[in-house]
Amino acid sequence: MKAVGFIGFADAYGDGWYSVFDAAAAAHKLKFVTNEHFNRTDTSVTGQVLKAMSANPDAVLIAGAGHAVGTAR
Repeated sequence: MKAVGFIGFADAYGDGWYSVFDAAAAAHKLKFVTNEHFNRTDTSVTGQVLKAMSANPDAVLIAGAGHAVGTAR
């Protein structure tokens, strides 16, 4: 791998992941080609994913958490 991307929450959680990943990437001489963020309340990250994939990274770290869809509350 030479080129990496990042997609994460647009908050302290995502920023923390990015900081750690940035240091690890630098230590291994990896180049960031994309850094995308999304809000926890977003119902889609299609735009961020398409933008990230258009940068042609060898790998992408996704720093987010999922939730169950369609469950009773």
